[in-house]
Amino acid sequence: NAAGGIHATQVGELHVQIGIGCPSALVVMLQKSEFVDPDFSTLHLIRIVSHTYHQRLYLSQARIAHDGDSVARMFGIHHHIRCQIGSHTSCLRLVAPAILLFVWIAIFNALLHANKRFLPGEIISIHQSLWMIVLVLLFKARIGVSIMLVAFGIYSLWNTGYTALLSRRYWRVSRGDPFQNPSVRELLKMMLPLLLGYSLVYVNQLVDKSLVSGLATGSVTALNYAAVLSNLVGTFIITFSSVLFTYVTARIASDDQTGAAELTDHAAVVLLSVFLPVCLLTIFYAEEVVSIVYARGAFDAESVRICAQALRGYALMFPPLVFREVYSRFLYGHRDSKRPMVNSSIAVVCNIVLSIALCPRFGVFGVTVATSISVALCGVLNLHSAPIA
Repeated sequence: NAAGGIHATQVGELHVQIGIGCPSALVVMLQKSEFVDPDFSTLHLIRIVSHTYHQRLYLSQARIAHDGDSVARMFGIHHHIRCQIGSHTSCLRLVAPAILLFVWIAIFNALLHANKRFLPGEIISIHQSLWMIVLVLLFKARIGVSIMLVAFGIYSLWNTGYTALLSRRYWRVSRGDPFQNPSVRELLKMMLPLLLGYSLVYVNQLVDKSLVSGLATGSVTALNYAAVLSNLVGTFIITFSSVLFTYVTARIASDDQTGAAELTDHAAVVLLSVFLPVCLLTIFYAEEVVSIVYARGAFDAESVRICAQALRGYALMFPPLVFREVYSRFLYGHRDSKRPMVNSSIAVVCNIVLSIALCPRFGVFGVTVATSISVALCGVLNLHSAPIA
């Protein structure tokens, strides 16, 4: 069961990484091709991006097959559950093919976003939840937590077909070697910093969980539960920023630099006016929120207290998250993924240092405050980098 839970978390994080990093680069190139590069074929784009990802994932599967123990260690299984490494490795082998489908979903979703069709991409997560809930309810008693593996494969196939069908009208076919297309080479150069920047976030999360695991019993669970609540707020900010990204990129591609800048600034002000009150309400009513959502069963008053502390620390992140997400999209629109990656790297290093410094004294609250400070730093750096772009 522990292996199944770990696999679900790690593969879910990889899905998010692909789902954000890949479309961010693709939307820019698709918008650009509409104005200046008619030979930038959609199917060229699909071939080259998926080929790159497939090579990386095939290598990962080979490593799992030959060196399962080291892969399981890499995915964060501590020594006290090392006996479950074999089970965890089996999970990774089973879900590796589904990960390949995440790439296709990301590409088709980018086509939809580039053509200002945002709703289908957001419905993907609803499909995912529905498949997971239905399959767990129907088959959990029969096959246990392994049903999560089946659900991963089924909803990945479903979402691949769903996004392919909706984006089919935007496909264009062209002949030749995609590697010879300069726009494709530019796309790959842009994607690498994006994926590296998003990967560093998960490194930071592993460090935070390792630090919190040395605190009182239940601290890791409290941190994870608080992260779920904060991610709910963050999802709204990221979704709005993704929609904004398409319109900003279209203005940049049509050489309306002033319009792109004004739209970005106005969007940041609107989001800030919405999520600053959310931040304050979360800080003042953290215990009530946690009690309503989690206070049942073994989640006692002490668990509520620890989770509320973590949630307060995360709540400080909401306003600066607006600046980080909105202005990183502005930079992506200018085909600049290097500055956001550098800014994110600086913030991650800051987060790790602050977490190590604050965790012994302030516990879970110190770790989450460190995260919020690092998000604020990244937001300021992105805001500072925007005029340069």
